Formats: sequence, structure tokens, C-alpha cells
Amino acid sequence: MAICLLVGSASSVGATPVLLDFEGLKDLQQIGNFYNGGAGGAYGVTFSKAATALVDQDAGGHGNFANEPSPSTIMFFDQPSLSSSMSVAGGFTSISFSYTSLWFPAVVTVLGGATGTTAIASQVLPKLPSTCGRGDPTGSYSCWKEVTLAFSGTAQSIKWTGVGNFLGIDNISLNTVQPVRNVPEPASFVLLATAATVAAAAVRRRRKAFLHT
Repeated sequence: MAICLLVGSASSVGATPVLLDFEGLKDLQQIGNFYNGGAGGAYGVTFSKAATALVDQDAGGHGNFANEPSPSTIMFFDQPSLSSSMSVAGGFTSISFSYTSLWFPAVVTVLGGATGTTAIASQVLPKLPSTCGRGDPTGSYSCWKEVTLAFSGTAQSIKWTGVGNFLGIDNISLNTVQPVRNVPEPASFVLLATAATVAAAAVRRRRKAFLHT
């Protein structure tokens, strides 16, 4: 992937389609402002401190994964944290991404509204099977699933909640889906809260296969 070095202030995404594939980041590098005027582009996209790049072991990094949608770098968050978030200046109207989670479920929540803190779309990310093969050629986290979250209006941020070092994210695509109303009913939020509780409790369990080795 060619890295474009940009100088000057970061612009905002607005309604422009953007793909964040994390290529160009170093192994275990904080993503931070990589897409906010950094080497990844000036899209006004910032990531929380927990969001970290992870390079596939087969490409010389510490990533215990395979078959990633765009080789060889993904996003994950390490053991001390239970969440990672991304904010977009100017907002976004839709978002999709691919994830891998071998042992524990996770939750993704899109935030918007007048204050930018209201959950306007959420979804449980079930754990995935371990039957997708090694692919490229090694890595326990070899199954990936694409998730699309469509909603009405404009969102400002998205948060992934799960067990640190057990959830990987790749190929975040903004503004590529026709916006539709997709707001969970109250029962759905109960399910999401339950999944988040299960994920948090799982931290105290025995760890089996880490995403970052």
C-alpha cells in the first residue's frame, strides 16, 4: 500500500466514502491520529488510546490471526482495556467492518444524536468458529465476518466493547451504505447489555488463545 504523507490540518469525512484498512501502521503502534492528518490520511478520524495496530505473525508481527480482509494489519485492543472507540469529525451516515472473535462475544455501538453520546445503533458480535483454516498460513483467529450498521441521521463515533486481546477489527468502511432506520428495540438493548456483561466477566476466566501473542 502506498502511504501518502499529508501536511496541514485534517479535514472531515462528511458523506465521503472512506476505507480504513490500517495498512502502513507498525506492529503494536497506537492508531490515534493516523487517519487524522497522519500518514494514513486527513479524514478527521481519531481512535482512542486503547486502539492498537497488530501485524500478522506471517508478516513479521505479533498477530495470531489469518485470512484478514486486507493483509497484514488489523486493529485490536489489549488486555487492560475492555473497549476501543473511533470518532469522526463531520460524522458518518453508515459504517461496516469485519471482525474476528474466537472465544468471546463483543458489542458494537454507534453514537450520535444532538450531543453525539446517544446510542443510535448497536449489535452483538457473536464469537466465530475456528474452522476457517489457517489461510496465510498460520493464525488461530482465521474466521472473519463483515458487519453493516445502518441508521438514520449522522453518527459521530463508534465503540467496540469486548474482552481485550480477543477481538480484531479490519476494513472499516464509512458512508458506503444507503442510510436506513435501524434502531434497536428496548429488548435488543437488554441483549446488548447482557453480552457486554458476559464479555467483561470473561476477563476473569482462563485465557485460551490470544489475538496478540
